[in-house]
Amino acid sequence: MDVSDPAPAPAARRALALAVDACICAALYLILDLMGARGSRMLIFFIFTGWLCFAVPTARLGASPGMRAAGLMVTDLGGRRPRIVRASCRSLLSVLSTGLFGMGFMLFFLTRKRQTLHDMFTNTLVLDARRPRASLLPESAVVQSTEEARAAGGDQP
Repeated sequence: MDVSDPAPAPAARRALALAVDACICAALYLILDLMGARGSRMLIFFIFTGWLCFAVPTARLGASPGMRAAGLMVTDLGGRRPRIVRASCRSLLSVLSTGLFGMGFMLFFLTRKRQTLHDMFTNTLVLDARRPRASLLPESAVVQSTEEARAAGGDQP
């Protein structure tokens, strides 16, 4: 994706990504239940496997499994993949967005950058990896991205 001209993630594809990720969570819960995990052990395993399935791929690949399936990616405000701490905070805070009767997700429709509550708290964007358009990133990210492409032998001035 060309980070110099990103497009915010469309609502329908973001909902699809959330549905895929929710199915993965449900499957993890079922597996843990079948293994006999109960009480605090279930909670600890669920948090760890959730972190492993969502925060780690977001930090390493720029997207959760559902986001990858929907063609979306997570970046910080500078256009870079979030590091593990930011991705972990974002994953944990997404529980808050859900726990507020989904109101944290409704902010998507009210913000120019189409950010949810957990995106705003962690300074991240969810972008359409398939169709770049209308710039949302600061000018410095555009310049840095262009300079990196030139250094890699992409564009010649």
